[in-house]
Amino acid sequence: MRTTTANFFRSKLSHPSVKWIVAFCLICLAAVGVTQAQTQTDNVYAVGDDCDPRLKVVFHQAGGATTEIYVTAQDKNASDAEYKQVLYDPGYGTLPSGVSFYGWTTTENYTVADTANAMSIDDVRADVKNNFSAAGTRNYYAMFFKHYTVTYLDENDIVVDSDVIPYRYDAPASHEENYTVDKLHTPYSELANFEGWRVKSGTSNIVPTP
Repeated sequence: MRTTTANFFRSKLSHPSVKWIVAFCLICLAAVGVTQAQTQTDNVYAVGDDCDPRLKVVFHQAGGATTEIYVTAQDKNASDAEYKQVLYDPGYGTLPSGVSFYGWTTTENYTVADTANAMSIDDVRADVKNNFSAAGTRNYYAMFFKHYTVTYLDENDIVVDSDVIPYRYDAPASHEENYTVDKLHTPYSELANFEGWRVKSGTSNIVPTP
């Protein structure tokens, strides 16, 4: 009876998240005890509910969207291929223009400093294994930032250096960041001395205006 049900679902469903749901149902069916009590007219089956405890993994994505994935102890101890099928990459959503994804973090109110420990989806999978807690919840937040770009040009208008200064995507339009111009440059001519930098474009983006 259980084999017939499992084969029916396996032949009809294909999405990764749905595959996981089917796999979980099969695990539960394999784990529970089945007791058959026979009468003269029919068969009665009593099924327990001792399924493998699950950790709820929640991905917080762009626009307030979330994806929830349940991971069992058996899942985290499965092969890499099977584990990746269960804990698949949900993506971070659709970003507006000028906003970049910097990775995942467990810190809800993340800052630029948290990008130093940004996690890829593979890092998240490893983190789930290392912090697995049955019947618990683990949250991962997609880090989104806008950024300022400072570009340095030499005397031939060739880019010789640049800096990217990120800041949270939801910062107000009046947001400002401190920046120090401290790049050095060696002139191509031995007759010239490097005295400093002047602004070629973007003067209106500097406060106070030079």
